[in-house]
Amino acid sequence: MKVIGVIGSPRKKGNTTLLVEEVLSAIEDLEIETEILHLSDYRIEECDGCDLCIRERRCPKEDDMPQVEARLLEADCILLGAPSYFGQVPSLMKTFVDRSRLMKMQNSRLKNKWCTVITHAGLRNGGQELVGLTLMNFALGHGMLIFGTCEDPVSEGFFVTGSLQKDDGWRFVKKDPLAMKTCRSLGKRIQELRKIVKKTEK
Repeated sequence: MKVIGVIGSPRKKGNTTLLVEEVLSAIEDLEIETEILHLSDYRIEECDGCDLCIRERRCPKEDDMPQVEARLLEADCILLGAPSYFGQVPSLMKTFVDRSRLMKMQNSRLKNKWCTVITHAGLRNGGQELVGLTLMNFALGHGMLIFGTCEDPVSEGFFVTGSLQKDDGWRFVKKDPLAMKTCRSLGKRIQELRKIVKKTEK
């Protein structure tokens, strides 16, 4: 099983990367291969709505999107990580989402891949749920299989989310204990999914 974390933040060493790395580090199963893909490492041009992806099943852009597509197609499980920028996904992630339309038009090439989301914001109520739902909607549009944590139904939410705000000031997301706990729970959940997949393949 191959798991890839897609970082949709322009900050390669920021809080989004930290959260994704925390999830991947919690995976102890040696049969699970993990890697990280930073969208900021690639030149991805904006979609201009030409609709060639619909009419001719191709995109006229000459950039790095085919390389991103190839790495995603190698994965069995995709973690979508993005911060909340003024209540929405960063433009980098939105451009990726828009340009992924070609994969949908080419017989839904991402269908049946497992997918989950990871996000954070400065404020406790800084748009994390909207970002999470935006990314889940992306996954649903591609026919992906969305999953979340299943450890503690009282304290943990449906997906990994963190905040920099605390009662008396600010912190790095690694100091958000619930976010870190949920990351570890998600890592355990991915290991459970691999066992389920392995069982169905017999």
